[in-house]
Amino acid sequence: MADERQAARPYARAILEQVTDASARDTWEAWLGHLAAIVSDAQDWDLLSDPHLDRKSMVEILGKAAGTATGEMGTNLLQLLAARHRLPILPALAALFHELRAAEEGWSEVEVVVAAPMDQARQKRLGQVLSQRLGKRVILQFRTDPDILGGALMRCGDLVIDGTARGRLAALSQALLS
Repeated sequence: MADERQAARPYARAILEQVTDASARDTWEAWLGHLAAIVSDAQDWDLLSDPHLDRKSMVEILGKAAGTATGEMGTNLLQLLAARHRLPILPALAALFHELRAAEEGWSEVEVVVAAPMDQARQKRLGQVLSQRLGKRVILQFRTDPDILGGALMRCGDLVIDGTARGRLAALSQALLS
């Protein structure tokens, strides 16, 4: 995986340098995500890695499956990756593009796991607090999990903030045992 990320990094950077418009970046992110899903699917990959299938056909299949929203530049990228036998790095390329874009544009995604859905006002307030704490704009992705009992668990990259009742009980239990 680390080798795939290393191989994908120059492609992700090149796309970011060439595509500067936010809506075009959204299009590229969706397109790369679609390609990553195709390449990650075992049945699709078996079809694409058939030794009887030439590179031109591979590019045509991927282009038709993912669409042509990225135009000639997208087709050129697929041709280049196919010629260099690097189509398997597409999942890493999609992930790196997303990460590098977020870093360049100064935002972060935060996964928020709560026991029950939060109302809009509380979501907005949580977003403001996290934005201040992280020093950047945040995009919140909410998920419910009744097993956490109460509170919230927040993940932003390597940072994890466990404000759940389950987490507090586990910490209390550990403190009592030591």
